[in-house]
Amino acid sequence: MAKTKIFVNNSLVEGECSIQYVYCISLSYFKLLLVILLTIMSLGFVLLIMFWMVLLQRKMLYSFCDLENATHFLVKNWDNSFSIVKIKNVSLDSFSSKKINNIS
Repeated sequence: MAKTKIFVNNSLVEGECSIQYVYCISLSYFKLLLVILLTIMSLGFVLLIMFWMVLLQRKMLYSFCDLENATHFLVKNWDNSFSIVKIKNVSLDSFSSKKINNIS
C-alpha cells in the first residue's frame, strides 16, 4: 500500500516546532501481538527502547496506509523530530448543513 504523505508549508511560528510532513499510519494488531511477546521475553527492554525511539515504534507497531484507514498520524517537524498522534474522530455532518458566506 502506498503511503500518504502530506506536505505542510513552514509557518515559522516563533518558539514552536513547525510541521513539515504528516504521514498516515494505522495500528497493526499482529505487530502489537509480536511486540507484546518480545517485551515479555526481553523483560521490558524492547518497550523501553521503543519509548525512546519513535521511528522504531512506528516500524514495530504501525503500517503506512491511506487517510481513510488511518488510526494515527506520524508527524515530522522541521527540526527532524517525529511524534505519533492519535486521530480524534470529528463529525463533519454539522459543518455540511451550514452555508459558508464568501466575504469580498
